[in-house]
Amino acid sequence: MEYYRNLYVGEQIARRCQKIKEKLNKGGTVWNTYLIVLPESSHNQLEFFDSILLKQDWFKEKDYLVVGMAAGYGEALKVTERIVDDVYKKTNSADIRDVLEKWHHMESGSKVE
Repeated sequence: MEYYRNLYVGEQIARRCQKIKEKLNKGGTVWNTYLIVLPESSHNQLEFFDSILLKQDWFKEKDYLVVGMAAGYGEALKVTERIVDDVYKKTNSADIRDVLEKWHHMESGSKVE
């Protein structure tokens, strides 16, 4: 699992964000924490799910780029809305996935084609 450099974080989880990332990276269980990710399917823009699902074998095999983190479903909706709003205001584009991927590669020093 990889984290977006400028991770979008909900207010309720902001202070615990680093500890949560460390725990998730070690395979630990974090309750009521939703991850907003770029989905596998290129047809979708974003998706989010409760991090407890990472315990399932199917999720363990996936290599997600986490772009946001939130405490609970309601906050995940708000953070997702903030991501979409931010991307649209800065780029006038609704291709959220493409913009976030480009930003991520630019920030990490990777070449963008």
